[in-house]
Amino acid sequence: MKKIVILLFSMLIMGSAVSNAQNTILPKEWKKECKKQQKRLQKAGWQIFGSSRSLEYALLSHYEKQYEQGNRIGDGEVVGIATVSDARNKNLLRQQAINSAYTTYATRSVTNIKGKIVQELKLKDNEEVENFCAAYGASVEKEIKGELQPSFEVIKEVSPNRVDMQAFFVINKSSAVKARLQALENIIKNSNLAREHEEKLKNFITDEFEGN
Repeated sequence: MKKIVILLFSMLIMGSAVSNAQNTILPKEWKKECKKQQKRLQKAGWQIFGSSRSLEYALLSHYEKQYEQGNRIGDGEVVGIATVSDARNKNLLRQQAINSAYTTYATRSVTNIKGKIVQELKLKDNEEVENFCAAYGASVEKEIKGELQPSFEVIKEVSPNRVDMQAFFVINKSSAVKARLQALENIIKNSNLAREHEEKLKNFITDEFEGN
């Protein structure tokens, strides 16, 4: 009897938590996108990993964090993806997914600044630009660690020899800008391009971009 009472009490608390999450300040379009994402993940067989929260609650919390950062739908998150062949290596899988998120964010940053360099600085896409972008990307990947806000992970056993994971992060705009500026500072002494166009590059980095 005591176990039943504890179980019912736990269910009541969980239900209350989801209900409270559903009554957040999220606008209708955000809640609609949240529901769509939940359906996509569930239909594809993804399950919440390493948490007692439901997928519904994790997503609601995830979207609320993005909205509070002032992001547009889809611009306030970064997702890392990883695969292992042995289901026993879930901790390794999680770390690979986290590292993938850092790489994904760095790639976005490089794409943005490279476009600015070519279009606004009128520089040709040559070896000097490529070298700068490679160094800047590696530096961003290093500096963004600890600046992305972990949200939740989902896992899926695709086959007996394959397990996939996705790690979702929320981007804090001010922290991300700080990390990108520090990334530029790290490479400036070894890059003629960075030294010659330092102020303009800082302006490019500070500007908001999709996936900020």
